[in-house]
Amino acid sequence: MNKKAFTLLELLVVVLIIGILAVIALPQYKRAVDRSTAAQGISIIKSVWQSMESYYLTNNSFPTSFDQLDIEIPWTGNDGPQINVKDTRSNDKWSLQIYNGGQAKYILITIISGKYTGGGFAICKSNSVSTLPKGTILCREWRSSKYKISKDGLFCTELFNGKIQLLGDTAGIYTFEQ
Repeated sequence: MNKKAFTLLELLVVVLIIGILAVIALPQYKRAVDRSTAAQGISIIKSVWQSMESYYLTNNSFPTSFDQLDIEIPWTGNDGPQINVKDTRSNDKWSLQIYNGGQAKYILITIISGKYTGGGFAICKSNSVSTLPKGTILCREWRSSKYKISKDGLFCTELFNGKIQLLGDTAGIYTFEQ
């Protein structure tokens, strides 16, 4: 009788190879998913910023509400890290906030659930960092009690290969280099 089958040793080797590949590939997959989530946040905040700029060109002032913009933001929640903002919209993953007060005009998007809770981005018309041009994307990490990133620099450095320059102190503001 001539049976064709795998030996136990061959099966063990195949299982071992699959296990090694899984150990190597799974962290890379998770990082790719996290980077994709961050790219989604950047895309959203850029769209809102462009709409804010259009509003400014039309009205000679920045909006105080998302309802004034020419884009639709279907999020219905009002959960977010910043307290003194003009308008907040959130869903299960993101909080989008608009602030228009005094010289400061900015928009924030923050992750409100998951590993990177408290990480996000901001675009400012004017801010305390005078060397940044208007519309610069800042990678931002919150240090509030509810939206505290687990380790300073975790969101900005892990997802963007450490290409950040610390700008703020207690606010945890980092410049994101594209």
